[in-house]
Amino acid sequence: VPEGFQYRTFGWTGEEMDDGTPTPDRHDGMGVVRALNDRGTSFVLMRNHERGFVGRVGSSDTPSYDDYQDGPLVPGMGGGTTALIFRDGQLSGVVPTLAGTLVNCAGGVTPWGSWLTCEEIIVRGESVGARDHGYVFEVPSPDLGASTAVPIVDMGLMKHEAVALDPRSGYVYLTEDNGPSGIYRFRPNDPGQRLGALERGGRLEMLKVKGLDNADLGSAPQSATYDIEWVTIPEPDADPERLTTPRFGLAQTLSIGGLPDIFGAGKSGPYMQGEAGGAASFRRPEGCWYDAGRVFFTDTTGGAGRFGNLWSLELSSGGDADRLECVFSSPGELYADRLDNVCVSPNGGVV
Repeated sequence: VPEGFQYRTFGWTGEEMDDGTPTPDRHDGMGVVRALNDRGTSFVLMRNHERGFVGRVGSSDTPSYDDYQDGPLVPGMGGGTTALIFRDGQLSGVVPTLAGTLVNCAGGVTPWGSWLTCEEIIVRGESVGARDHGYVFEVPSPDLGASTAVPIVDMGLMKHEAVALDPRSGYVYLTEDNGPSGIYRFRPNDPGQRLGALERGGRLEMLKVKGLDNADLGSAPQSATYDIEWVTIPEPDADPERLTTPRFGLAQTLSIGGLPDIFGAGKSGPYMQGEAGGAASFRRPEGCWYDAGRVFFTDTTGGAGRFGNLWSLELSSGGDADRLECVFSSPGELYADRLDNVCVSPNGGVV
């Protein structure tokens, strides 16, 4: 740590939360969802837990989407979110805020005090008595009420990564970490920008380069620019390219065997519809952040050397003249190695 700086740690796996249950593991994407005073010293930080079938987050009072379990085969849907509450610069509480989801990776904040948490997995669980997974959920700051634990199905069934909301239009921009993947825009039916409005559904669209069908932007060089438009995704909840039983990776790690073909593989349903309409493809879009009329997002293995690209999507009034630019392409791992998350500091620096 540089001279004059210090750091503190908190919210460790296993530490007791306010409801008496242990803090879940696999901490992942997070964001400050609400300021509790005007000095910046009291706030709520919402945090994801990128967990699979490892048991429920929180107590029975924690809002839950899917409580399916099948003995030792599926101990429970282990993903979810927790909120860390800071008052006057000190951690004052940790509250479980959502349970019963799977592989909550990244997400994004809203202007009205909530967190949009994203599942990075596709599971057609309804065929075995569980619920489907691969959605986005809204989780309010604890002082604003409890989550409904209702998936925003119109944001698509896919391996979601992050989201960014434009407060001027209310549109939500989404990344998909699948490979090949798309960049999406969600236009809500209810533009009211308040808790629960996004759950009323909306129109999902996928980014397309004007005048060029199925542009492959995975290897785009730095400073490349494109005029873009948006292709409608008629069925956001469509099946992926295929459903399989995992025989390695996730299943092996969790000692799960004998599951039916319920795990999504290949291209997602929304991606295939966008592809049919000429939409553009990226390799593995991950981080996503809105700032001052732009959405910044990363393509983790983008660029000629596959070390990562950083993109800037300049949003036009009405969304009909948006423009895309690759603002940084890493030339090697010593410069930046597989860009993942991204945010913009209050001073305007892209981190």
